[in-house]
This record gives sequence, structure tokens and C-alpha cells, in this order.
Amino acid sequence: MKNIFDYFIERKKKRYLDDVLKAKRLFDDTVQQALQDSGGLSKTASDAKAYADAEFKQLLQEANQAASGFDKLAARANEIAQYRAYVMPTSELYIESRSLIDEMREWGIPIELLSSLEGLILDRAIQNKEMQARHNLYRIINAYDYWDWYVDWYSNTLNRVNLVLFILMASILLRAYNTEENYFSFLMAGLSGAVASVILKSPPLSAYGHFLSFYGSFFVRIASGFIASAVCFGLLASKIVNIGNIASYTEDYLSIDYTSKVILISIGILTGFSERAIYSFSSVFETSIAARRDKKKTKGKQDEGKT
Repeated sequence: MKNIFDYFIERKKKRYLDDVLKAKRLFDDTVQQALQDSGGLSKTASDAKAYADAEFKQLLQEANQAASGFDKLAARANEIAQYRAYVMPTSELYIESRSLIDEMREWGIPIELLSSLEGLILDRAIQNKEMQARHNLYRIINAYDYWDWYVDWYSNTLNRVNLVLFILMASILLRAYNTEENYFSFLMAGLSGAVASVILKSPPLSAYGHFLSFYGSFFVRIASGFIASAVCFGLLASKIVNIGNIASYTEDYLSIDYTSKVILISIGILTGFSERAIYSFSSVFETSIAARRDKKKTKGKQDEGKT
């Protein structure tokens, strides 16, 4: 067991060590590009190279000796590689900035989240100031690395959450078909429909806070679907709302055939799936009550006329 554990630790260590080396190669390639472009390095570039070389050297030593925390080492390597913005040839600053922003847009990142980065390269006055342009590229690279990590995390997290919800939905739906009590079957169908609504209305790529707020509220949405199903069953059973002869299917003591039960469950799923169903039912109540009130008023006036 210990050997297997050590094996996985070594594999994980090698994977993150490769990430550190990849970040170092990216920085070194930028240095080589600057040397080929101008034949030497400016003081700013030389200082950035000296700093990065020392940091990468220490980081590689820590990575080789570490037994845990490899992800933090890889993250630190990416931070060091971001200093390539101060080494890159001046002629490449705008091109690199534009390329990184365009690539982030292709990832599906909302325009409003990229607007601040767009402003860093659209201001011509800033572009003519080399050091400011390098600072801006550093910020863009920093944002690029964050979104590069976040897009992968977002996709993986969304897939895992939806997989769990799908299994939950399927289990509830099977329970709805297998129970003999029509009322319970209808509620389970509504609950599965509410879960399906959450799955099919997964949030698009957005900021971290928006993502958490969406899945933080899905319990409320599921509860709303469940309540809507209970209300719908009551409306059908009381014949305030009637769909064909479905009202008779809502009576638990009746023995209904398979087709009728499928219809009942289908209505339950649709009820739970609709997030606004509860509001629709409230309007039904209001319309019914208003109609009865008007009917009573009309009858009262007729009685007064007779007297």
C-alpha cells in the first residue's frame, strides 16, 4: 500500500514539476526572442531576467525536495513567468497584448469582463510609453493565466455538479414510476422536473461570484418546483384546473392503467420544470376567486331586482 501511495505522489510531483519547467521555458524563450531582436537586453530586461532566474532556481530546488504543495509551486512558477512582459521586445508588446485578449474572448469570457483589459491597449497615449505598456502587458498576462485556470476549473466543476444532479434526477424519476401512490408519484415527478430545470439552465461562463450564487440558489429553485407540483396536484384533484380526464387520475384510491400514470407523471415533470409555475397557479386562484365573486354579485343584483 505504501509503494502505491508513493507511486501516485511521484506521478503528481512529476506533473507539477513539468509545469514549473514549462513556465521557465516560456520565460527563457522570451529572453532569446529579445536577444535576437535587439542583440542585447536593456537594464529593465536584465533586472527581470536576473530576478526570474534566481526565483526559478530556488523553485526547482523546492520542487525536487517537496512532498506536498506541488500546485502552489506550479502557481508560483506561472507568476514568475509573467515577468516576461519586462523582457519582451518593444515591438511585440501590443501584438502580444492583443493576441492574449483575443484568445480570452474565444474562451467565451463575457465582453464586460474583458473591457478593462481592452482599455489597456486601446489608449494610444499609453502605448507610446514603453514602461507603461509593459506594466499593462503584465496585467494582461496575469489575467490570462487566471482565466486559463478558471475556464478549466469552471468546466470540470460544472460537469461534476451536473452529473450528480442527473443521477439524482434519474433516481427520483424511477421512484416516481415505481410507487403505487399517485400523489407521491406526482410530487416525485415534479421534483425530478425541478432538478432537470437546474441542469438545463446551467450558467454560462461568468465570474466566480456569479457561478457560486447560481448554484447556491438551486435548492430554492428545486423547492419551488416541488411546491408548484403539490399545488398543481391540488388544483387537478379539486377540478379547478382540468386537463381532459386527468382529475380522476389524481385520486389515490383509483387503480389507473400505465398510460394514465405516464400522463400524470409527465404533467408533474412539466410542473416542476417550470420555474414560474407557482405564479401561474396563483393567477389561476385569483381568476377563479374573482369569477366566483362576480357571479355572487350578479346573483345578488338579480335577487334584488326580483324583490
